[in-house]
Order: sequence, then structure tokens, then C-alpha cells
Amino acid sequence: MYRVVGLFLSRLGLVGPGDAEFDADIDAGVVADALAQLALRFEGTGADTRVFLDDEDVTERIRTPEVSTLASRVSTFPSVRKRLVALQREATAALLKSAPGVVVEGRDIGTVVFPHADLKVYMDASDRVRAERRRSELEALGRSEPIERVLTDIRSRDAADTERSLAPLRPADDAVIIDTSSLGFDEQVDRIVDEIERVRARP
Repeated sequence: MYRVVGLFLSRLGLVGPGDAEFDADIDAGVVADALAQLALRFEGTGADTRVFLDDEDVTERIRTPEVSTLASRVSTFPSVRKRLVALQREATAALLKSAPGVVVEGRDIGTVVFPHADLKVYMDASDRVRAERRRSELEALGRSEPIERVLTDIRSRDAADTERSLAPLRPADDAVIIDTSSLGFDEQVDRIVDEIERVRARP
């Protein structure tokens, strides 16, 4: 969601990857007004989810390094966070009407959006491993990026997200921390399923 909003606001000329800061008055006014016009929707579930902005499929576009930077920029805007936290809660509540549970992913899900979730998992990995994984994702989208550039982008976003004053990136106090640096995808899934079963087994 933050990636889509970053792309949306950049197209309106309100924010760019090179912005070091954003004026609070503009954030409170112009950005809030722009968000009222945001047309965001999702189709499908899991790995097949497609993301649409104003009826344009932006699923691949929002996974670029440039949009990653924009996501970090707009995540510091109070009006953006207020709108998206509300949307995340509304979407999850709607899903829970027809499902026994929902898995939600994001950098502040366990600390801000759903602080009372039954299970919180904080997945981490070395920045080098994450850079290699991200580069593989980009290659699958037809983009070739030098590993050092991807690594720099990841480190920059981590620094911005952990140092921001509003909902900084951190594990929830009761989160299960899993270092995935040496784990394959299936191994990561198994670890999470084990934690889910542990929660279900509670008296």
C-alpha cells in the first residue's frame, strides 16, 4: 500500500525519491486532499495478487527500487499512515468475515496496525542476503540491477524506516524473531507454521 501511495503522489508531483524531507504543512493539506482521490484495489490472493491504481495494473511497477524509496518517504507522512492503517484494518476485517484467520505483512503491522494479533513474526536476514533476493525478484521482472546498488537501496530504506519518529521499524516486544539468512522459502514457511501450531495449542 505504501508503495502504491508513493507512486501515486510522485505522479502528482508531490514527492520524489530525492526529497530529504517533506513540509509538514503540505503533508497535512495537499497530500491529505490527494489521498481522498486515491483509487486503490487488489485482485486475487497470495502470490497471485494484482495491485491496481486508477484501474492501472501497477503490480510490477511498485517493486522497483525507485518506488521502494518513495514508499519510505511517504511512510513518514502522518496523513498517509492514518489513511493506510485504516484501510489495512478495514480490509482485514472484511477478510475475517469469510476466513478463520488472515496473514498480514508490513513493517509496522505487529507494532501499530495489529498490536493484539495472535501471532507476530518478525522476519529478518542479513542485508547482503536480502539484496540478493531482491535482485532475483527484479530479474524475474526483466530488470537487471548491480548487486551493490540493490544493497545500497536496502540499507537506505532500512535506515529511513528505523530512524523515523512515526511508527519506526522494529520488532514488537512479543514477536517471534526468525533469521531467514540461511533458510530457503519452504523452510521459512515451515518455521512460521510451527509457530502458528504453537499458538493454536495454547490452553
